[in-house]
Amino acid sequence: MSHSKERNEKICLNCGADLNGRYCHKCGQENIEPKENFWHLVNHFVEDLTHFDGKFFITLKDLLFKPGFLSKEYLKGRRASYLHPIRMYVFTSAVFFLIFFSFVHLEDNGVVKVSKGKKSNVIHIGIDGAESVETKKANDSLVKVLDSIKSTKNNDKLSILGDANYAKNVNEYDSIQSSLPANKRDGFFRKFYNRRRALISQNMLSGDENVYRKLVNELIHSIPKMMFILLPLIALLLKLLYVRKKQFLYIDHAIFIIHLFVAIYMFWLFAYGFDYLGNITGLKFFKWLEGSMLFVILFYQYKALRNFYMQRRFKTIIKFCIFNFITFLIFLFIGVIFFINTASSAPIN
Repeated sequence: MSHSKERNEKICLNCGADLNGRYCHKCGQENIEPKENFWHLVNHFVEDLTHFDGKFFITLKDLLFKPGFLSKEYLKGRRASYLHPIRMYVFTSAVFFLIFFSFVHLEDNGVVKVSKGKKSNVIHIGIDGAESVETKKANDSLVKVLDSIKSTKNNDKLSILGDANYAKNVNEYDSIQSSLPANKRDGFFRKFYNRRRALISQNMLSGDENVYRKLVNELIHSIPKMMFILLPLIALLLKLLYVRKKQFLYIDHAIFIIHLFVAIYMFWLFAYGFDYLGNITGLKFFKWLEGSMLFVILFYQYKALRNFYMQRRFKTIIKFCIFNFITFLIFLFIGVIFFINTASSAPIN
């Protein structure tokens, strides 16, 4: 409750309802004088900030140390003491990806930089196969792929998407189409597919290593979008895995997944923190803690499934394995879709 002066009029300024007390029973607005001075604004800011912090840490404590508990509380209607799952996800994912992109990013000059404490690993990526500048940690698999693409460039019988002697670029495709009689030209859907294929070939066979760098950069920065798209899809997966649990609606599975994602983001943030401390102190203890986070995430996920859905250990382990395998396939599928869309949306220059 604020310390502002209460209005004498007992009519809500927001919705016009008759009031019986300091707060409106319909919209919840406090019945205070609308004109505020600067210190009132500062006071509101401090109160809102401390109120958010209080809720955040209570929510975080129960989320991390009681797997599945927070989702069950939400379903029971006990929500006032905790942050709303959507707000929690938006805040946590924003912090996570801000830190993630500060650790790993692809610079405009084609350098992949991985910052670790006081150290900074710099890796060149290009079709020339150049390796690490400081650490000699080359991405051999990527270099092989780029070398393969380079050798494909001048071979008319090869293509990124199979048999593409039909068109290696958009201009060639458009030229072929314009030379054909109207009744021989591609229809709407075939034209859409073939132009996309020509764009991919044009971008990937261009021979310009900046194309690959920028493509990788765009894909890296698409990860938050991929994760957001993954949320409703794996909620549907849980709906199918627990189809016999009639008491759970689709939205209930979605709430569980949101809480699970938030917890995973937090554990990865801990891993980044341990990695940072390990690099600035040189202590292997922090490296061990960093490596253990993967096992913590897997164990947490298992316990969350068991506690939330209340099934026996054997069934939970089986569904845990199925869930992770299919989730990986879904994420891989989303990644392929993003790759095709990025590589074929427009020429990458």
